[in-house]
Amino acid sequence: MRGVGTLARVSWIVVGAVAAGTFAAEAAVKIPGCAELSAWGKELAPNATTPINPTPSRFSIPTSFASPRFEQDFGLPAVDWTADDVAAAVKATGDCANAAKKARNKDDITALTALWRGFGGLRATVGALAASEAKLDKGLQVLLDDPPSREALDALIVVASAHDGAEGLNQRAAAALKESTLRLNKSTSVHSHAQFVINTLSDLPTKSWARAFPAVDARIVTVRQWVIDDANAQINATPETVQGLTMLNRLLSRTKTELAGAFPAAELAQFDVVAEARRGAIEDALVAQQLVGIDTAPATAEGLNRLHLASQDPVRTALSPERSALLDKRIAERRESIGDAVADEQIRRLDQFPETLDGLTELGRFRDTTMRGLGELAGPAAAARFGEAAGRRASTIGEAAFGPFRKALGELPATDEGLAGLDLALQEIGGAVAGLDPLLRTRYTEAAAARRAEIAKAVEQADARLAKLPLPGGIFVDRNGRAKFEFRERNRVYVTLFDEVMEAGYDVDGDRVIVRLPGTNQVYTRQGAWIRGNGLDLKRQAE
Repeated sequence: MRGVGTLARVSWIVVGAVAAGTFAAEAAVKIPGCAELSAWGKELAPNATTPINPTPSRFSIPTSFASPRFEQDFGLPAVDWTADDVAAAVKATGDCANAAKKARNKDDITALTALWRGFGGLRATVGALAASEAKLDKGLQVLLDDPPSREALDALIVVASAHDGAEGLNQRAAAALKESTLRLNKSTSVHSHAQFVINTLSDLPTKSWARAFPAVDARIVTVRQWVIDDANAQINATPETVQGLTMLNRLLSRTKTELAGAFPAAELAQFDVVAEARRGAIEDALVAQQLVGIDTAPATAEGLNRLHLASQDPVRTALSPERSALLDKRIAERRESIGDAVADEQIRRLDQFPETLDGLTELGRFRDTTMRGLGELAGPAAAARFGEAAGRRASTIGEAAFGPFRKALGELPATDEGLAGLDLALQEIGGAVAGLDPLLRTRYTEAAAARRAEIAKAVEQADARLAKLPLPGGIFVDRNGRAKFEFRERNRVYVTLFDEVMEAGYDVDGDRVIVRLPGTNQVYTRQGAWIRGNGLDLKRQAE
């Protein structure tokens, strides 16, 4: 709506003019004598008419009636005449025409007849104007009775802008109302009511327009305030949620866009002030909600987890940096307090682990898991304090378990199985032993290394003895239990694969052993006590 805000402000000038009594009271019509009426009839241009206003109106009057001399001779402009005024002029003109007929004055008869017809046309115009005046009253009342809304404010401003009476009023008003419809994305009956008033005004002389504007301008004041109050109420009604902040931004943008035609920039800026205050209130409410969750977090591992989730809550991205920093500070304080309590509780649990190798292993797993959790949720200080306590408890358990550990090493058989069992046991307690103090850890590792060397040497000696035995009579078993070869005299071998036993022949060619299975020959290599090949590693069993 081009210039709607300006047009609304211009309309206040009209209110002042009306209030100051600028428009004079109506004067009476005076009817000239027959000679002057005849002169007017002789000057009357046939079919020459002039619109009653520049918009232009649907109604017009004879061009001669629109001249300044008409008002001088008759006392009032033609458009201000009443039906009684026209009737008086028609009667006077008719009486003069009758007198001219009696005098057989053809020139006067012709002139007065033309004037009589002109007054007849004026009578039709005056009647139409009276009907339009009534329509204007009714249209104004309907417009003023429309409930307050943004659409109503735009419509009233369009009507108020019509006081200038400029040409093309109807088209300008229609364009302004269409622009309002597009900007508000809504068309209501109030737009039609405004267009009706504009159309009616365009049919009336501009003198009649003034009476429309005081009521319209007064209604604008009322509706403007309603629109302001309503917009502020909508802003202040946005919920105290993260979604409410998003809604607030959209609402403010829509409000300023929709009201841009009715409010100057300075007044629109006031909505920013209201929205900023609401934004602060929403953020304060969100912070308060967060603080309740932070302050009520229990002094447990679950409480630490709750604080961790609070630090990652999406609400933080919606808050101002200052409010987000406030939450960070409160979380850090509460986490330190809870972290100390949780660390103390976990330290007390260290005594539940028995002073055995199993206890040392279980303690190692507990220590690693707890330190990760404390480090992530309570911070490095709490994790370090727990780690130190766990280390002390591990050393106590390690001292008590070292004797049984060394005894268990001595009880391991000096066989492949014993060697595998030793390696598996060291793998299982490796983490726990690694957490011991250096001196104690060295005692464990040296004892294990010494016993492993003993077992490995014994296995090596046994393998050397087995390697010297002849192939016949030997039983070779895959370490994974998938296969077994039983070599017999006369080059016969029983091959067991996955519980299926087959009889086959075999030949020996140096280090190679050729096993002749049905449909295929398989070649294996003899390496000491081992036969290897075709994905199998088979070791000779002791007799």
